[in-house]
Amino acid sequence: MHFALTEEQQAIADSVDEVLAAESTPAVIRSAEHARPLSLTATLGEVGLLALPLPEDVDGLGLGACDWVPALVRAGYHAAPVPLTDAIALGPALAAVNPELATAVGAGEARVSLAPRAGGLAQDADIADWIVAIDGDGLVVLDASAAVRQTSVDRARWAFSGLTAGERVQADGAAVRHRATLATAAQLVGGARRMLDMATAYAKARRQFGKPIGAQQAVQHRLANALLAVSFAEPPLYAAAWSLDTGAASADRDVAMAKSMASDAARVCRSAALQVHGAIGYTIECDLQLWLTRSIVLERLWGSAGRQRETVADALGL
Repeated sequence: MHFALTEEQQAIADSVDEVLAAESTPAVIRSAEHARPLSLTATLGEVGLLALPLPEDVDGLGLGACDWVPALVRAGYHAAPVPLTDAIALGPALAAVNPELATAVGAGEARVSLAPRAGGLAQDADIADWIVAIDGDGLVVLDASAAVRQTSVDRARWAFSGLTAGERVQADGAAVRHRATLATAAQLVGGARRMLDMATAYAKARRQFGKPIGAQQAVQHRLANALLAVSFAEPPLYAAAWSLDTGAASADRDVAMAKSMASDAARVCRSAALQVHGAIGYTIECDLQLWLTRSIVLERLWGSAGRQRETVADALGL
């Protein structure tokens, strides 16, 4: 069996990579703290990213997790400051409830916002056209009329509290949670790769005592361990995508494994990158901190590494 992306999957990821390399620059991410880059959502709609999980009858592409996971890895690599997880996770459910709005979301002309539970935080809830939370095996609509923006470690993230629950929506809550968790894991893996690349580049450029700091074995070993962590996190990510697409009974376990290992990889790469950069890595002026803070937030969304390992242990009967 050949384990690799198809030409179509690679083309989708490459197109997202090309767009975000130009449109999701550090300057854009920084500016998102004060004004959200609404045009970026429209651009991602134009390239088809938001339509990937939508059925064809709402102008979607009808593709599965194996198709959108590689694209979200690239989105994580560029730290796209838009709520991609929400659109990917809610797409199929929205198509069944409000086809017209689903078409607009796929085109990048409308937004959805997803909270992990009623009373939880929801990104961009103040400008979303449909706000819901997972409620047991279904969804519940949230009202954001009294929403209050909360301070986030990730300064580009606009998260809101004060949402009130309304009517219940018949949808597969477990499927929405699986997609949200896997989408978050994919962005963590992409972000981990970016932090590793930034640390490697800095180790080559930064010189001490007449030679690059990357010539030191201690630095090389730290970066090698980070590379191992992110390399080991990638196969479970795609295995979980396959499980979702094939309806495997192990999907819950596989998604939990993907998220736990993606969180671990992000933490290892974050620590290594910060140590290589030194104190400058903490500063707002340093681009690295944009990915550091993003990874901290994503690690805790949709279940921490420890919580996900508990799910895996339960599935294995441990």
